[in-house]
Amino acid sequence: MFLPPENVQLFNKDVSDFFLRKAVKEREDKKLQMFCLDKALGFMYDEENLKMAAIWIFTEKVDVLGDTLEDGLTNE
Repeated sequence: MFLPPENVQLFNKDVSDFFLRKAVKEREDKKLQMFCLDKALGFMYDEENLKMAAIWIFTEKVDVLGDTLEDGLTNE
């Protein structure tokens, strides 16, 4: 599949946002929730998402769409 270079940033943000929304919905399945969070982090290249991820690391809380996930991130 070919993705024009001018669409890469929007694609990455859309994929990251998809996995973040999915992580919020998967409260009962912690492994799937962490899988989704891991995938979302892999597509976070835009400034807005990178700042959000940095806040998660410094606060050790993952806040997504007004919801806080039980598992947090650390700087380790």
